[in-house]
Amino acid sequence: MTKNEMKKSEIKKTLILESAKKVFMRKGYNNVTMHDIVKESGISRGGLYYYYQSVEEIFHNLIAYVQRTDENSLLPLHSSSYSFIEIFNVFLNEQKKELLGQVHSLRPIIYEYYLSLDHIERRHKLKKHYEYVHTYLNQFLSLHIRKSSQEIDQLTNHIIIILEGLFIQSLTTTLTESQINYEFENLHVLIFNKEKA
Repeated sequence: MTKNEMKKSEIKKTLILESAKKVFMRKGYNNVTMHDIVKESGISRGGLYYYYQSVEEIFHNLIAYVQRTDENSLLPLHSSSYSFIEIFNVFLNEQKKELLGQVHSLRPIIYEYYLSLDHIERRHKLKKHYEYVHTYLNQFLSLHIRKSSQEIDQLTNHIIIILEGLFIQSLTTTLTESQINYEFENLHVLIFNKEKA
């Protein structure tokens, strides 16, 4: 495959994933068919099956695509003159928007997907998800905080527990901005060793 063909292939895959994201956001995970994605993307059925064999395969690739996009959104901040606290606040602000439903998020659909799996497979997928988030956050914190690897590991776990807990709460009950601010303030205290006001 030539470089040009590889580029066209990547563009086509991105089109499929962006189209699939729209369909998943509208219909949830369990109600999406390959036909829905064909319709949304405008790609032929054969074209879709050339790249992906199932809705589940598309969804896995979509999760990875969204994760890469999220990671890349913070990269310009790392290479600029922003302080760690400013970068961390941007990260928390993005999480807050998602928690308050101010941006379209795949997170509820990801939870729906996990809950549709049998216990063993669900546990395996959740473990992989946790490991990915843990690695990403741990590396992010390690770049900016002067603490032992054990302390950074504990901070990473704490952040994940707080964020995942808030996301689950946002799916099951009403979550207010003041509740989110309270939890984020506690994270600031923990990470930056500040006294609470």
